[in-house]
Amino acid sequence: MEFRTLTADEIELRVGMANAKGFSLLLYKNARVDMQLLDETVGSMGWQRTHEVIDGRLCCTISLWDDVEKQWVKKQDVGTESQTEKDKGQFSDSFKRAGFNVGIGRELYTAPFVWVKGHVEQDQRARSGYKADQKYVGGLKVSAIEYSEKRSITKLVIEDENGQIAYSYGVGKAKKSAPKKDAPKQDAPQEGAPQTITSFHAKEIKLTLQNKDVDVPKFLAYFGVHDVDSMTEEQYLKAVEMLRKKRNRKE
Repeated sequence: MEFRTLTADEIELRVGMANAKGFSLLLYKNARVDMQLLDETVGSMGWQRTHEVIDGRLCCTISLWDDVEKQWVKKQDVGTESQTEKDKGQFSDSFKRAGFNVGIGRELYTAPFVWVKGHVEQDQRARSGYKADQKYVGGLKVSAIEYSEKRSITKLVIEDENGQIAYSYGVGKAKKSAPKKDAPKQDAPQEGAPQTITSFHAKEIKLTLQNKDVDVPKFLAYFGVHDVDSMTEEQYLKAVEMLRKKRNRKE
């Protein structure tokens, strides 16, 4: 199992350190990216997320279903507190760290040292006496990124809100990151009619039913539909939970 590399718009920036000459930037991902890639790669029913306190520290475990061995493969890591939201920050951070363990965004560890000149202001509370101009930092974004065959970053371009290059790295041949998959298209429902699930979710349910000891006619009758494609989003969510509980009971 291999997760694709992150696209430019999935990468966020955070200030590392600052001095009188400029500041450094770190590349990171947020928890929504981890959830997106997990759903995209193994399906929403192919992974689990649990949290527990170990030695007073909050840990997250991501479990991936191995359909060959018929068992969960687990990876765990610990979170750190957020300066703004202590509890929420620990949950999110431990989840992202566990995501690195399963392979999501691990290519970010190969990032070069990113240094942006200028755009700092004095701050006596900072150890160096300077901090990055937050308004300028807020307008920065990764506009391009490329990777080698070994998933190492070979090119990186960061632009400001005016489209000016604030930092660039790498030239030559490189493998572009995989394009971000478009969301499954869905026909517009008739006015007043319940919205049916997408073809992507319908296929997911069908594949799950094939791999489980489920009475399909009874399953459809329970939801009052003739086929999986006719299920509503509410029915889909209920079906996902039902099938997940069935899998856990079998374990």
